[in-house]
Amino acid sequence: WSPDGRYLYAAASLDGQVHLFRVEVAGGGVQQLTRGERVIFDWSVLPGCGLAAVAAASPDSPNDIYLARLPGPGETPPADGVPLTRLTRANRDLLAQRQVSMPEKFQFRAQGGPLVDGWVIRPVDFDPARRYPAVLQIHGGPMAMYTGAFFFEFQLLASAGIAVIYTNPRGSQGYGQDFCAGIRGNWGANDYADLMAGVDAALARFPWIDPERLGVAGGSYGGYMTAWITGHTDRFKAACVMRAVTNCYSFFGTSDGGYRWDRIWGAGQPPWENPEDYLRQSPISYVGRVRTPTLVIHSEEDHRCLIEQGEQWYVALRRQGVEAEFLRFPGETHELSRSGKPWHRVHRLRAIVNWFIRWLEPEGQQPYPVPAGAGARP
Repeated sequence: WSPDGRYLYAAASLDGQVHLFRVEVAGGGVQQLTRGERVIFDWSVLPGCGLAAVAAASPDSPNDIYLARLPGPGETPPADGVPLTRLTRANRDLLAQRQVSMPEKFQFRAQGGPLVDGWVIRPVDFDPARRYPAVLQIHGGPMAMYTGAFFFEFQLLASAGIAVIYTNPRGSQGYGQDFCAGIRGNWGANDYADLMAGVDAALARFPWIDPERLGVAGGSYGGYMTAWITGHTDRFKAACVMRAVTNCYSFFGTSDGGYRWDRIWGAGQPPWENPEDYLRQSPISYVGRVRTPTLVIHSEEDHRCLIEQGEQWYVALRRQGVEAEFLRFPGETHELSRSGKPWHRVHRLRAIVNWFIRWLEPEGQQPYPVPAGAGARP
């Protein structure tokens, strides 16, 4: 709240960014305060001085603190956003020793679909005369979104000579309610079409990407879509399925919130009343088609997508002779990649990069050393 109670401040997703807004309590009018290529993570309005402290990330820098000068009551914010003064450079020394690859935005649409945002990150030390492998990364949610802000995992792949393609297909937030609801009751249809159209558009716009050396990876819903994709196409040479949903039927009874997903997959019905819809939208129903080498990563204390989801996928792959590995993390949850033990997070990142180095063969790249056990410190 503003100190005088006239405004409510909130952050909201908008077209692949997260910005600060204020809502006039009396009239309900909404004003966008910040603009540009950034993601607002947190903020605090400072009483009596017209300022707010803002935590934000940009394409070339992780989170830092900025001071925002807020418009007064009745004032209209500047068209290019309120002034932001940077107060911290927490990663300045580290970034001075590293090369950050800036995302390049592109837009595309699947046949008959809406306009979709995508980005490509080039490998570091990019040489336009060479061809590079690329990994399609898929976000979780599905009601989440990618942005152009700094993403450590993508930069790590770029440092290993691997480009990254990432998009906000239908089902993502930040593009209106119809766009967000565009996959309800039919996962694997519009989202799959958008993701494949995004890869096609990236290959057309960035001809240095080698179509014969493509990988695909994602966590949670992104893991679901990675599994789904490998059951519907063989265009990817390697996959990494992380903290995924692979069986919507069993997810209903094992996830901490699975019982609420009847509205998403089952038209309001539980799986025993509508098994067809749950199984139709389950990647496990198509696992017999998979031929893509797959790394499965899951946490043993994941209560959102229980480890049995990853185990089902891994066992099915091995049963039919598909090259597969399973990396499981004891004591970790669904939040491993964000708040897991530091050495587990390092192990996970190295395992992902090494898997794609192995199968996509970026020129001159050697795998990272990885501890013998997931619980070991590097």
